[in-house]
Amino acid sequence: MLKKVFVILLFVILPFIGKSQTSSEIKSFTQFVLRNFHLPNELKTNCEWMYAIVKVKTDNKNKIIKIEFVNNPPNEIKTAFDFLIGHQFSKKMKIDKHPIVFYLGIDNLEGCTEKPGDKMFYAPNDAAAKIWGYMSQLIKDDPGTIFMPNLLLYGYSKPQP
Repeated sequence: MLKKVFVILLFVILPFIGKSQTSSEIKSFTQFVLRNFHLPNELKTNCEWMYAIVKVKTDNKNKIIKIEFVNNPPNEIKTAFDFLIGHQFSKKMKIDKHPIVFYLGIDNLEGCTEKPGDKMFYAPNDAAAKIWGYMSQLIKDDPGTIFMPNLLLYGYSKPQP
């Protein structure tokens, strides 16, 4: 029961954590990420749950200068985020050099090639609890962290023959 309450709170609170940003500014950034992120070829047949909790640091002009990963995604996913370096957020966003954190999950079930031992399915509560664990640690470490309230979901499907 407590786990269900925790998961519900996660989805209720996340939109308020990014309260200082307008929805159009957040939407613009999420569209930028989804438009420029490309799943590396070597991962297109991977059946494992792939996701990244990305933490970017900005300078005093709202430009991204550093990318860190809160979880430990495969190196191929890490390099796929290199396009973020140099991205400049709108001056309307009051970032003030605070880190910005967002989640990107990769839905790849249609194109995966299952191998023995692959764990393909996670209960939604387990996934939410794992993500919330990372997020709550970030809040504890730096209460000024800005969270993008939208969960970014990148879907990959096999090209049609």
